[in-house]
This record gives sequence, structure tokens and C-alpha cells, in this order.
Amino acid sequence: VKTTESVQQATMAVNSTLNTNSSSMTNARQSLERIKQRQQDRQDQLGAAKVLEADTNGDDLKAKMAEAGIGDSSPKSADILARIKAKQNG
Repeated sequence: VKTTESVQQATMAVNSTLNTNSSSMTNARQSLERIKQRQQDRQDQLGAAKVLEADTNGDDLKAKMAEAGIGDSSPKSADILARIKAKQNG
């Protein structure tokens, strides 16, 4: 009877230790996932900040306008009008 009781106590002690170790591993994995998520959130925030900065200072709009042929590099309305008048007179 004492031998059975000793075996049962030892088994319970081993199970308790295994559960504690398993719980610690689970907690460590969860902590690692939270850290990874925070890092990803920070990266997303930095990316969004860059986009907002480009929108705020007009760089993105200027680039899109230049691609469409609109902006400082395109001819001015006065230049176009002068060419039309020159064609009519010439």
C-alpha cells in the first residue's frame, strides 16, 4: 500500500512538473507572438507615416501630375495661345 502511494505521489509530482513546463512554454510562445505583432504594428505605422508625409507635402500629387503631363514642365496657356495665333497669322 505504501509503495502504491509513493508511486502515485511520484506520478503526481511528475505530472505537475510537466504541466508547469508546458504552461511556461505556452506563455513563452504567446509572449513571442505578442512581440511579433507589436513589431508588425510598428512597421505598419511607419509605412503609413511615410505615405501621409508624402501626401501632406504634395510629393505624391506632384509625381502623379508629372506622369499625367500636368505641372511646371507642360506648356503654359500663354505659350499655347501664342502658337495658335502664330499659325493663324503665318
